[in-house]
Amino acid sequence: MNCNKAIYFSNVQRLAAVILRYASLRPERCARFLSQVGERRDEADRRIVAVPVGTTGYLLYGPYMPFAAGRYDVRFTLRRDGLSVGADEVVAVIDALAGGSPETSLARRELRASELVPGRWTACNLRFDVPALSWMGQLRVYTPGVDALAVDTAVAIDDRGTAVWPPLALDARARPLTSARTVENRSSPEEEAQ
Repeated sequence: MNCNKAIYFSNVQRLAAVILRYASLRPERCARFLSQVGERRDEADRRIVAVPVGTTGYLLYGPYMPFAAGRYDVRFTLRRDGLSVGADEVVAVIDALAGGSPETSLARRELRASELVPGRWTACNLRFDVPALSWMGQLRVYTPGVDALAVDTAVAIDDRGTAVWPPLALDARARPLTSARTVENRSSPEEEAQ
């Protein structure tokens, strides 16, 4: 029995080491947000992806990074142009997946026109729990095309409710993390093509 316990704890320690190793790579992993639709550009102090009205698809998806078991709070920042649409019209959907398919959905939130003030950047929060370690964690922003939409590629991920807190890594701006980490994609379209 003691031998089995020793093997079990040895395996748990190895798994914890792997999780912590991946935690140290999170800023690099988080720079892997991709876009299915839209134009990437710099606007004031933001790196954004923007689409005109009538465009449907994912403005942001990825970064395909490990999610340790625990609670996550994610903040996306979006702006819509403000076409005359009904207050209850869905203008965007934010979600989190534990894998690459909709069956692995952790959370999904439909954003209505009334929640996004036209012409103003709005923080949109998504809270979810990850029941077990997932190697292919994904965060996404989808547009159904009813209004022009933009998303800031800096996505704040608060993972203090997980086994990897406190983090071993620095955030994208190379400051020690003292609260939620902000991750962003600062690469140019030319760098992404390589």
